[in-house]
Amino acid sequence: LLLSIRKNYSKCPPSLRKVFDILSDQTSRKFPDLRWKIVGSVFFLRFINPALSQPEAHALVSKELTAGQRRALIT
Repeated sequence: LLLSIRKNYSKCPPSLRKVFDILSDQTSRKFPDLRWKIVGSVFFLRFINPALSQPEAHALVSKELTAGQRRALIT
């Protein structure tokens, strides 16, 4: 997944790249050892987590999930 993200970084909207560049720069100043962990966490929490918790809202599934399926995704 990370390799795919790196390869497609240039296809990412310029405004989003700018946000992550600024986040990376500011993070490295205060927490140099945590720079990429923080950037990765923001990416995961902003993009991956919503898609996992509500896949139908992001057109990732064709039908409504059962309560068990949703629980499994969230867990």
